[in-house]
Amino acid sequence: MLGTLAAPTLQHRLGNRRMTVLTGAVVVVALGGAASSWVLQQPLYAFGFALLAMAADAVCDIGFSSRLPLLARLSAQKLERFSGGNWLWAIGGAAIGSVGAGWAIAADHLVGLLGALFVLSLVVTVALALVLPRQSRRRAAGPLRLQQFVGRQMWTPAALRVAGVLTVLVFFAGPIDNLLMPAHLASRGLPASLFGDMLAAIGLGLAAGLWRMQSASSVTEVDSVRAAASAAAARRHRT
Repeated sequence: MLGTLAAPTLQHRLGNRRMTVLTGAVVVVALGGAASSWVLQQPLYAFGFALLAMAADAVCDIGFSSRLPLLARLSAQKLERFSGGNWLWAIGGAAIGSVGAGWAIAADHLVGLLGALFVLSLVVTVALALVLPRQSRRRAAGPLRLQQFVGRQMWTPAALRVAGVLTVLVFFAGPIDNLLMPAHLASRGLPASLFGDMLAAIGLGLAAGLWRMQSASSVTEVDSVRAAASAAAARRHRT
């Protein structure tokens, strides 16, 4: 939450690209610190580094997500399709990561797991530095003031319903995955690998639904193009 709240201020001061790449680098350094602290049997420091990595990752994710419209335009793709493809890759990676992390924790290979996270985060940070387009040195627009935020059109009944649903999912369904399910498995003496397998199954189910929506969207686009072509042909025939 602290990382998410800090993102607007950091973006105003640093710019989107610099903020995203720098916070990605902070994730890499924090994970290295967590691994080193764990090896040196300093769990409190390792926990602090892990919290820092989570906060920086939240800022980095916001920075990248806010550039999706620009990246979609540069890729000559519709935003919905580009964003959906990005989510499919992310869900697939999360499913593989859940299985791998669950196995590593169950087999007591936590140091190896932290090392793998360090390497993957480093690769992602380098990729962000290469992929994200550079910006002009003009300072970004300032953060929204409270009066501007309250007066925005987002405070419509439809937007409030969507916000309510997201709040329920984040603050109710989220803890079920992250708190109640691990506690239930631990109370029965079940291994952490089972929790990883369950998270992977959830992710794959989400990926299947998203792929189905992508397919339906593609069919709708084709039908719309055909309908427009037929209408144009009919107008030319009447002329």
